[in-house]
Amino acid sequence: MRGTTRSAAGELPDHVSYSSLSSWLMCGKSYQLGRVQGFQGPPAWWSIGGNAVHATMESWDHNQLIEAEAGTLGHMVATWGEARTLGNTVATWGPETGFSSALEAEIRKAKKVQPDQSKWRVKRRSSEGETWWRANGPAMVQSYIDWRLRSPSWEIWITPDGEPAIELDVSGYLPGCDAEIKAYLDRVFEDKTFGGLIIVDAKSGSSLAKEDQLGTYRALLMQKYGVAADRGATFRTRTTDKKAAGLYAHPATLEKWSPEYTGALFGQMDRARKAGIFIPKLDSHCDFFCDARSACYAVGGPEAAKWDPDHPAHVSHP
Repeated sequence: MRGTTRSAAGELPDHVSYSSLSSWLMCGKSYQLGRVQGFQGPPAWWSIGGNAVHATMESWDHNQLIEAEAGTLGHMVATWGEARTLGNTVATWGPETGFSSALEAEIRKAKKVQPDQSKWRVKRRSSEGETWWRANGPAMVQSYIDWRLRSPSWEIWITPDGEPAIELDVSGYLPGCDAEIKAYLDRVFEDKTFGGLIIVDAKSGSSLAKEDQLGTYRALLMQKYGVAADRGATFRTRTTDKKAAGLYAHPATLEKWSPEYTGALFGQMDRARKAGIFIPKLDSHCDFFCDARSACYAVGGPEAAKWDPDHPAHVSHP
């Protein structure tokens, strides 16, 4: 999981991604304001906390591989709270200490965008701010650790280059799309019991990974390494009254998501954005979740004259 990459204000990014495709399909104007014009709305706690959960899970998996290589994996599982060395960083591993450290790092990043935390967003009808994430984030991480320890036959896949498939960079070009497609896979597991590779996307919210997201990852993985991962799943770290935290397998095979099919879809989006097609979509998303609402002329955003090319008073800056 990586943050959104922005180009200089007014410049079309030289690459696309699944998240940019999703943004463009949901609302072309939101894509334009955020990815092209460079507008950044106030930080959102769901992103801050979710990123911290992802970072802590990533640290645990990397640390597990280090311990396995050193032959002390059992010791690591029992004493994850001890100080460990990873690269040039010494940290105290554990769901609580690891998450707290990761959350502080995300908060520091968010303060650079908007120092006033009272303006940071929480979900509609939600109290999921800093207090909530500090209380619930460690349990989200623990749900992933518990599942990993219960599933020893699912091992982190090691690429032919010797890289563990943790936040694996599979960015590249697909047939039919002139722009590079950026992608980082949360995990790719190898099923040692039944065989095959499984793409797993981690979610700290209530949603599950959509087929086009998993399919995009399959196509890029195949293009880069020549391997087929026909199964996909979501690891959901959040427990609600409707769904428990855990692994949710995608019900359909991903076989149709070839590099050619996927590249053709991204190529259509790439050509549309290069043609300046950024149509606003006005619905409830605008009121509660849109990052760019205050910069959007279509909804009367107070900053639209500065940011939105559709505003009659907008002046483009070189």
